[in-house]
Amino acid sequence: MWIFKDFFKINDRTCHNDLIPLCSEIWIETVISNGETMKTMGKIFTEARESKGWTLHQLARKCSYGNLEKWAGRIRSLESGDVPFPDLGLLRRITKALEIEHSLITRAIFRNFLELNQPIKPYLIEKIMPTVYIPHPFPDGLEDIEEIKEFARDYSREKHRTICIALSQIRGYYIFESGKEEETYFLPYSTVGKALRLAGFFSDIQKNLPLELLQRPSLSELDLHGLAAIEKSLFG
Repeated sequence: MWIFKDFFKINDRTCHNDLIPLCSEIWIETVISNGETMKTMGKIFTEARESKGWTLHQLARKCSYGNLEKWAGRIRSLESGDVPFPDLGLLRRITKALEIEHSLITRAIFRNFLELNQPIKPYLIEKIMPTVYIPHPFPDGLEDIEEIKEFARDYSREKHRTICIALSQIRGYYIFESGKEEETYFLPYSTVGKALRLAGFFSDIQKNLPLELLQRPSLSELDLHGLAAIEKSLFG
């Protein structure tokens, strides 16, 4: 039995068991359709901090944190690109201390989301017991999403277990033992999924934006209203 705790490694190029395509390397300089180069969130924070001549510990102090070593470490992880969806409190404190435009962070975070939400070859995640999950590939030749869902429903009824169909690195379609079905932006016990849930802001974003808008393939297709809604969810 395999404990499904570290299925995704954000900065690695390969994923366990080769069940899904190569993972996206999201912390890169991204070029939008209009030719503008968009900086990653980590680079935005690093450049803003260095322009003020602050160390990581000094920035932690400016953010009013008591345990400077702990929070300097978290800021370092944010700058290095290890955290695509930071804790909202940390995000707001750093942005305020460094006097960064909210729109820059909004676009960088949503770019992370778009990269991680790229469609993958669906696979099944079976919940064996609390905190224990096993991934399975679907049978060969099963490609239509409705056929995949029907297969998962039959599997759930036969095994009397909750099943998740992984649709991207952060999006899954759940079929519960009760028969209830739900698509949501969380995969059980994946590194990215846990970060999304702990960050706390994505549920607010979903309230402000329809699912079809979140599933658009590129940042350039988001209208100003959409970006404004995301910014409001992040910064109030």
